[in-house]
Amino acid sequence: MARTRQASDLPVRLGISWTVNRRNLAELYELPDRARTWGIDAIKLEELVLANRGPSELGPVPESQLSQALSFVRGRCQALSLVFVDHTPQRGTLRCQRLVREADAEFIAADDFINADVIHPCCAPNNTLFIEADGTVKPVSFNHPGAGNLLEDSLEQIFRGEHFQAWRECVRRRRLCQRADPCGADS
Repeated sequence: MARTRQASDLPVRLGISWTVNRRNLAELYELPDRARTWGIDAIKLEELVLANRGPSELGPVPESQLSQALSFVRGRCQALSLVFVDHTPQRGTLRCQRLVREADAEFIAADDFINADVIHPCCAPNNTLFIEADGTVKPVSFNHPGAGNLLEDSLEQIFRGEHFQAWRECVRRRRLCQRADPCGADS
């Protein structure tokens, strides 16, 4: 992919999104150097969310081991000029809170880079959805309950339906800025 990107002068970013678990934790120590060799631009480490009871070797990584690995990967990515996104803690950061919690600024900038877009979570109910391979449409994330299925209803029916409306109201209520329009709606 990196060779094709360079040969074709494609304006795309390449990143690795890696879900950290007990089984693959040791591999994190090699990941930054491999990513640089492969021509990758960024590494995003994700939290493990078990949707059902999985094998115990996948389970949560002990905090002491995780923090040591994250510290190493963060430092190595910095040395190799790779963008690093630590998404292992579940975050509730809203862009409008950036001024309130300046510590999130680095995370937001790196996350925007790896997503190749500026994500405004309070706009998401109006412009984001997730579609499973079986046609199930979900707001919020792939871990969220389905709002409908494209084999049974149109996308418009699902997107304008009760499930999405409830999500929009929930996001509107928790906005710190209390703006009538979501942050980013005018950008």
